[in-house]
Amino acid sequence: MTDNALLTNTHKESDFFLSLGTRNSLKTDDNVFGLRLGYKDYSKENSNDVLSWGLSDRLKCWSDKTCQVELRGQEYVYGEPMTTDNSFSNYGAAFSVEKNYAFSARTTLDLTTAYEARDYYSLNRLDHILSENAVYGYELNPATYLEATGEIGLNLSSESAFSSYYILASGLIEYQLTSQWDLTGELGFKQTNFLSRDLTTETQITRKNGQVVSKVDTAKERYSTVFLTVEANRTLSSDMSAGFSLQNYSQKSRSGYQDYNETVLLGKFLVNY
Repeated sequence: MTDNALLTNTHKESDFFLSLGTRNSLKTDDNVFGLRLGYKDYSKENSNDVLSWGLSDRLKCWSDKTCQVELRGQEYVYGEPMTTDNSFSNYGAAFSVEKNYAFSARTTLDLTTAYEARDYYSLNRLDHILSENAVYGYELNPATYLEATGEIGLNLSSESAFSSYYILASGLIEYQLTSQWDLTGELGFKQTNFLSRDLTTETQITRKNGQVVSKVDTAKERYSTVFLTVEANRTLSSDMSAGFSLQNYSQKSRSGYQDYNETVLLGKFLVNY
């Protein structure tokens, strides 16, 4: 359930949704082929109904690194919601190189460099996205795992209004409460700065002599997002688990146009086979 399916602070619309998905892999001596499918169906806001998919190949490369190539896409099946810069049907191809470091039995560092080309065909828009991601993991004790993530990215779009760069930082904690229950909490921040979305503000200033003049200030559009997730999961058997997740997203934009706050309550059931 979401309290803001339209991602707006002016016309909030609560809605229930059903999310179904599968991830499958086929391993060979040198490759791991992957297939993922997902479908999200909203009760009222049908324009949010989306089918997502990915076909991937993961393999060792350059001796000690892992490469992955993926064809991916998302298709809004009843029209596009157009509530954010990315809520349009699109297809893409991505390539990444990952390097893993194990400093000790408890400490790891994963570095990933990635490139993606993404085609928003209904907008005649092509994005080129470059990113660098670092994940630092530390096992505090057998029951507690800590993780810190940092990422920077650059999006160069054929539509200059969508070109931007971003930074992301988050912290995560996993705690094994009992042999069956585990808890997870994550807090993160992302800031997106647009390269060519100019915002102009005009201010009227009255001088001592009574003359009124205009002062014009120009700044770039910026989005700032804070997200918080709390999860509880229970192991039911060796191949089944269930739980719930409470998620909150809050975004502020310099223009005020893309401001929204959304809270999502999600029940989960997972089957491994």
